[in-house]
Amino acid sequence: GGSVGSEEDSFRNTPLVDTALNQKFAKGADFNLKLLVRGDCNVGKTSLVRRLRGGTFRADYSPSQEIETANVSWSPVGSADRVKLEVWDVVDKAPPRKAPAEALLLTERGPGGHAPHAAMGKKAGPSTYMSKEEQAKLTQGNHQVQPLDAQTVDVYRGADAVVFVVDPSKRWSYDYVKRELPNVPARMPVAIVLNFRDYPASQRLLHLDEVAVDCELTWQDRKPLPVAIDASMLNCYGLQELHNFIHFPYLFKKRKALEEAIKLNSSGLTALQDQMIAQAKSSG
Repeated sequence: GGSVGSEEDSFRNTPLVDTALNQKFAKGADFNLKLLVRGDCNVGKTSLVRRLRGGTFRADYSPSQEIETANVSWSPVGSADRVKLEVWDVVDKAPPRKAPAEALLLTERGPGGHAPHAAMGKKAGPSTYMSKEEQAKLTQGNHQVQPLDAQTVDVYRGADAVVFVVDPSKRWSYDYVKRELPNVPARMPVAIVLNFRDYPASQRLLHLDEVAVDCELTWQDRKPLPVAIDASMLNCYGLQELHNFIHFPYLFKKRKALEEAIKLNSSGLTALQDQMIAQAKSSG
């Protein structure tokens, strides 16, 4: 993870990179990576995504309502490949949301105590009002729209790696990882991030060495082995290790592309040889 101070200095002033990324990938990317961030509620998933994007730490907690995605600036070490990294902040079960049948504008009162409104494409104006009975009829017409969550979307489809976030003061957040990790496709790189490294020792019920043992023994059949990372979104501790971890999915995807290129190259050589032999026979 490196020293706390140095990592905070490295990431604290990183700007949000949406505009820069759009310019960087205007002509396309060499590789596209999809990184999932999963974990129990209130473990710091959204804070991790915000830090990866270059944002600052926020102490307030606001639970994510549904799956959110963000593009993150990441470049492989020792390579000029342009890698487009999309990070998914995964919500397991999102609360239902309502989509109003019509838009009601109830901020101003008109004559008779009724409110101007815009409904059925009508333009709100001083001569258009809606009674409480009419409002009730439209409200009854509202319907629920299923938000995006892990129950409605196969989040692992097209994914290249997954990061599980754990709160070491809540052992059940690690139980979440133990339940979910067997569902992760084989050969998909996995990182387990123990967040809140800034907690006092007395508050930490789970330690890095325990997770590291599980990575080496409990999940020894997974290749590559899951990796355990100590981290703190307060001061960016561990983010450099997480950036290094992303080389796993990148190198796997690059190796696959190289293997396909070699097959194509071999097929081309074979076809060329057959063509040359055929030409030699026909000319002979």
